[in-house]
Amino acid sequence: MSKQILNISLLLLLGCSTFLAFQGCQTNMEDETASSSSYTSSPSSPTATQANIGGNSGSSGNYTGEKPVVQVERPQKRSFEGTIEITGSVQANQVVHLHAMEGGIVKSIKKDIGDYVKRGQVIAVLENPELYQQMKKAEAGIKMAEAKYKQADAKLQIARASIRKYQAIVNARSATFQRLKQVAAKAEDLVTAEDLETAEAEWNIAMAELDAAKATPASAQAEIDAANAEKEGATAMREAVNVRSEMLTVTAPFSGYIANRYVDNGTLLQNAISNPNAKPIVDIVDVSKVRLVIDYPESDIAYISKGTPVKIDFPELGGKPYEAKITRMAAALNPQSKTVRAEIDLPNKGGKIKPGMYAKVSTSQKSPAGNLSVNTQAITSVKNQLFIYKVNDNQVQKIPVRVGLEDKHHIEVISDQLSENDFVVVQGKGLISDGMEVIAKEKGGK
Repeated sequence: MSKQILNISLLLLLGCSTFLAFQGCQTNMEDETASSSSYTSSPSSPTATQANIGGNSGSSGNYTGEKPVVQVERPQKRSFEGTIEITGSVQANQVVHLHAMEGGIVKSIKKDIGDYVKRGQVIAVLENPELYQQMKKAEAGIKMAEAKYKQADAKLQIARASIRKYQAIVNARSATFQRLKQVAAKAEDLVTAEDLETAEAEWNIAMAELDAAKATPASAQAEIDAANAEKEGATAMREAVNVRSEMLTVTAPFSGYIANRYVDNGTLLQNAISNPNAKPIVDIVDVSKVRLVIDYPESDIAYISKGTPVKIDFPELGGKPYEAKITRMAAALNPQSKTVRAEIDLPNKGGKIKPGMYAKVSTSQKSPAGNLSVNTQAITSVKNQLFIYKVNDNQVQKIPVRVGLEDKHHIEVISDQLSENDFVVVQGKGLISDGMEVIAKEKGGK
């Protein structure tokens, strides 16, 4: 009996073990099935790229594909008042690097840095031995020509005296011959044929001598002309050398102060006319009045002109600002800087204002009442180019503009592509680009 109970217990234990093992396998199969099901469903979920198309990093439900919504305003005409503040620099009224117009060795320097000189006052004296020799040669040439002239003139006077002498002989012999001829015609026995022939021969001889004497003045005159030409050449040479010698004395071209000195006694200087790299002697600056130079940007040109009032402050000098007017303006922009040069002449009695100083220049300005303006938020700048976004039939158009005066909230714009009836984007610029379709909502509207 005990043996039967033991067998039955063993059978029950074996059955329970089999059941438990079956249940464990089934559970494992269900887990694998669930895992496999989770893996195969992952491609149907949205990717990270798809989820971010709408501009957010959340779920794909944020991407709708709708047009961007932007806020727009209409441009309005406003009148602006403001002040242009710009920095200018001071230049001397006149400045010159004073050169020698004739080469030579510096013999003496009459002025030094800081000295005041008047126009025509001697600054330096040079000497040139070569010019001295040329002057001596020219003077010797003049003397030689004068001696030749005297010789030729004496020869001419002798020739003229010979002509008068032989003319008198010819006249006398001619008269003798004619008288004998008349006597022979009346009384042949009083005058022989031999007497007539002798008188005629002597007359012919006198005429030949007269002709010879007449040739002498021509050669003498030629010698006189040659001597005169030689004298003129030597005189011209002397005058040229004299002019060059005068250039060895260097004088001030205008009144002013010596700003720099470049040479000492004994310095060899070249002729600056034929040698552009010749060393200057001194710099002279005229600061009786000064020029304040300002380079206005292109955007300010509409508000300034010749005669525009300005206020000038020299920070280093202090004191009350100067009041002046623009004296002159350039007619064209600088092609590199795109600025226009303006100059203001300032009296400088006492030389208080120095060339090289800088000044703050203020110019009041008022824009024309008819210019359009937009909200300052509408302006966008890319690579120094200003533009705005205009919305027309819900389509964006990017247009370049130039700006003028501004206040706290609005800025003057200039563009032939903009009118009061247009709409410009003031909010949402970062969501749009040229040609994009948008939903435009007017600021302050629904």
